[in-house]
Amino acid sequence: MRLSTICSKLQGFLPQVTNEFSTTQNATLSIAVGQCTVTATAHGLSAGDTFTLSGFVTLEAINYIHTVQTVPSANTFTFSIVQEFITATNISGTLHKDIRIHPAASVQLAVDSFAKQGNGDYKKVLYLIDLGETTSKDRNVGSDASFEMMRSTDFKMTMVNRFGILAILPLKNDPVGAIASEFSRDLLAHLVHTIVGTQIATDWENSTSSAIIPISSNRETSNNSFIVQNYIFEISEYVCYKDVNRYDFGYNINDFNLRVIPKIGE
Repeated sequence: MRLSTICSKLQGFLPQVTNEFSTTQNATLSIAVGQCTVTATAHGLSAGDTFTLSGFVTLEAINYIHTVQTVPSANTFTFSIVQEFITATNISGTLHKDIRIHPAASVQLAVDSFAKQGNGDYKKVLYLIDLGETTSKDRNVGSDASFEMMRSTDFKMTMVNRFGILAILPLKNDPVGAIASEFSRDLLAHLVHTIVGTQIATDWENSTSSAIIPISSNRETSNNSFIVQNYIFEISEYVCYKDVNRYDFGYNINDFNLRVIPKIGE
């Protein structure tokens, strides 16, 4: 499971249903031969920055996350698309930048990062947290609680991955948290609409993955400054190695399809 994939999808779609996790401004778009030029006054973006477009009603395929390619001026920037046959001139829509949807290593690090922004000038932020995985020992033989060495034509594992989408909602002008609490309920519907049913590429060979499903929504913590709502989702990867058992008992390690994993940085 790759949180970066889920994160990109949220960055691409969530700003289209709520402006609470990005900075927005009006923009116009022109397209010629796969090159898109966005005009937005003092946009402040640099080459390599990501952004999302929305509201370009005659160009629905454009309404997603993109990367800045060049910055010809303080009021314009460019990006490219594959569909070179699409052309447009000065179509109006909305530019979403400074998108506050990020992966994080843990709940505590996410909360600490948010708290360091300082001085009560907080904005709503989403963090994606990997909550780990468990392994089911389903080998088409016996039960999940069984771990005997048994003959079988298949060896199956179910890698159950869980991740949390952590919404940190400031309580500025909302000292009792009522508005933030209502927002957290509405946000769940948007999250479900955006990612539930999505299948993520598996990390394993000879495997398939299930679609993302929601598990729970709960209040992680709250104080006089912000509340933290944790939405937990699950996705399973089904790993299968054919003909592992060729002998009377046990598993032949030579039959496993092992991969050489390069060192980080290579």
